[in-house]
Amino acid sequence: MADAVGKTSQTMKVMEKQMPVDKLAKNMHDFTAAQERLGVADEMVSETLDAMLDESDDEAEEDAIVNQVLDEIGIDLNAQLSKVPKAPTTLTSVSEPAEQLTDSDLQKILANLRS
Repeated sequence: MADAVGKTSQTMKVMEKQMPVDKLAKNMHDFTAAQERLGVADEMVSETLDAMLDESDDEAEEDAIVNQVLDEIGIDLNAQLSKVPKAPTTLTSVSEPAEQLTDSDLQKILANLRS
């Protein structure tokens, strides 16, 4: 045990020569200050993003105002939108498969196009 304490003491002396305690304390102080600044900046960015993304109240209010204006001028948006033709929701299938062309058929078509 005494041997381990002796080696630890020697190691600490070598480390103190390479990195003086006052320089280490200054580095730690600078690191702490930088970390605090980063925390403040991170908090500001988070608050800004939250404020930007939390505009659902404004959007609901805007929709209400638009609907009020449309009601005042007599436009029923839902009634007009119901008159818009709807796109088909299903694809129609072809009852007969297309004729399969052979290579010779394609060559004939190509020759006719070239002439």
